[in-house]
Amino acid sequence: MLGNAAILKGGKESKNTATLLSAVIQRALGTTSLPETYIQAVHTREDVSSLLSLDQYIDLVVPRGSNALVRNIKNNTRIPVMGHADGLCNVFVDESAKLEKAVRVVLDSKVRYPDLHHPYLVVWIV
Repeated sequence: MLGNAAILKGGKESKNTATLLSAVIQRALGTTSLPETYIQAVHTREDVSSLLSLDQYIDLVVPRGSNALVRNIKNNTRIPVMGHADGLCNVFVDESAKLEKAVRVVLDSKVRYPDLHHPYLVVWIV
């Protein structure tokens, strides 16, 4: 069966969250025709290094974290990497959100932590 899969790897402060999210999504996948193994969690840098050598199986890596992390991943794999620039800030706002609160959240997400080299903001209205 072909399809998309995801592997979660959180930092040490979010290890339990990644494990819990993976388990919840696996349970949800169990109610569909998709394999529960389409979502997994890894916990160590060694796990990530092993995955980066699997270019015959993995189509894309989307690292989330520091520029150093993204650079390290790009330098250690032949898999295409969708990195991010400093200061890229995505904000998802549901159409049912209260406008005043949404504006405060969106502005705070960028204005509070500005990046003068990449001062742009991406807002998704969903």
